[in-house]
Amino acid sequence: IQAESDRLRALGLLPPGTDLVAVERATTREGVLGVYDPETGELLVRGQELTPFTRVTIAHELAHALDDQWFDLADRQRQLADDDAAFGLTSLVEGSAERVRTAYVDRLSAADRAALDQEESAFGRAMDLSAIPPSLIEIVQSPYEVGAALVERLVDQGGNDALDAAFADPPRSS
Repeated sequence: IQAESDRLRALGLLPPGTDLVAVERATTREGVLGVYDPETGELLVRGQELTPFTRVTIAHELAHALDDQWFDLADRQRQLADDDAAFGLTSLVEGSAERVRTAYVDRLSAADRAALDQEESAFGRAMDLSAIPPSLIEIVQSPYEVGAALVERLVDQGGNDALDAAFADPPRSS
C-alpha cells in the first residue's frame, strides 16, 4: 500500500497527506455492491431484499463465478507479472461481467427497469465520495468501462470464442 501511495503521489493522483488505506475503506464502504472472491468462491451482495438492483448485482457477480469456474481467475491473478498486466486482466474480468449485467438489464420488464433506475439513482445520491480524490474514483471505475469496450470488441470480432481466448491469454497491459 505504501508503494502504491508513493506511485500515485508521484503521478499527482494522490494529494499529499492522503491515507490510501482510509480512502480504500471509504470507497469499499460507499461503492461496493457485490464481490466474488475467486480464492474462496464466496459471492457477497449488498442488500436485504431481492430487488431489480440486487438482482442486477447478482448477475454481474455470478458472471465472475462462472468465469472463475472456466478460467481459474485466482490462478490467473497469481501469474501476473506486474500492475499493468493486473489492470488488463481486471478489465477483461469486469468487462465480461458487465456484458452479462447489460444483457440482464436489457431483458428486464419496463416496471423492473424503472425500479432499477430509481434504486441506482438513490444509491448514487446516498454515496458520500467527498473524501475520495476524483482520480482514485476514476482508477477504480476504469476497468469496468475499458473492460466493457474490450469485451464488446472481442465478441464483435470473434464471438464467444474470442472472449474465451482472451481469458486463456489475458491482456498483458492496459
